[in-house]
Amino acid sequence: MLVGIVVNNAIVFIDYTIQQKNKGVKVYDALLESGRVRLRPILMSSMTTVFGMIPVVFSTGKGSETWVSLGLTLAGGLTVSMVITLIIVPVIYSLFEDKAVS
Repeated sequence: MLVGIVVNNAIVFIDYTIQQKNKGVKVYDALLESGRVRLRPILMSSMTTVFGMIPVVFSTGKGSETWVSLGLTLAGGLTVSMVITLIIVPVIYSLFEDKAVS
């Protein structure tokens, strides 16, 4: 589940960047526009899952030891991956794009 959400967010972000680039927008401007347009959907898809894990993280029932660790892992992983998708992926894309142009 974690990998699916993360990869989907990154693909949608880069796909929108490529669409902008195909329209003739420079890579830097396309990345900025993609960040502006795709920020809300990325935040929404990640944060709904993180907030959905809150009951799992704070559960105290029988066998909750297993579920609490799963909930913490998913919530933490999605939070970190959201930052990676919004910051690291565009930087890496621009570096590869600069290498391809050079």
